[in-house]
Amino acid sequence: MPIYLIRHTTPAIATGVCYGQTDVNVSSDFEQDFAALLPLVASQKINKIYSSPLQRSYKLAEKLSTALNLPLLKDERLKELNYGLWEMERWENIHPTELNIWMSNFVNLRTPSGESYIQMHKRVSGFLNSNDLRDSLIISHSGVMRSILSSLTKTPLNDAYKKFKFNYNEMFEVDLLKRSCNRLEKTRQLK
Repeated sequence: MPIYLIRHTTPAIATGVCYGQTDVNVSSDFEQDFAALLPLVASQKINKIYSSPLQRSYKLAEKLSTALNLPLLKDERLKELNYGLWEMERWENIHPTELNIWMSNFVNLRTPSGESYIQMHKRVSGFLNSNDLRDSLIISHSGVMRSILSSLTKTPLNDAYKKFKFNYNEMFEVDLLKRSCNRLEKTRQLK
């Protein structure tokens, strides 16, 4: 009874920018990213797709849903952390004292006009508790994926950022019985 997770494809934004819930578009590599993921997704037993409504996730979800004829459900609770006033700021431009205070207790402290990780975790937990996720694919964001894995593997939220790392356009299989997570490897296309 697995579930599958994909971190959205590469966003069209410079590195080093805090973009959380800002609706950033996909990069020019989107079609390549989609083509690399399609065979991997098609080889799994998936019966529906859930997606964040943010276009960097939802565009991939729509293309996979269409290509594989799977139902697609958009869910607001799968949005990334809301960084509030820090949205679209370069991380290096956020006042170091303010950033260090938040980072020392990001689970419980909110960003200015944003949310804390525990607030995001509560909305993600609401999603997990209200759906039958067996054989489902969830396309979302790294913060949301850490929250999901924190719940499913019983990992403390404080440890989730160290334990779980996700690159763009990566797929993971979560075994609900073993409470384990494995990265699925894409097959290299021969030219």
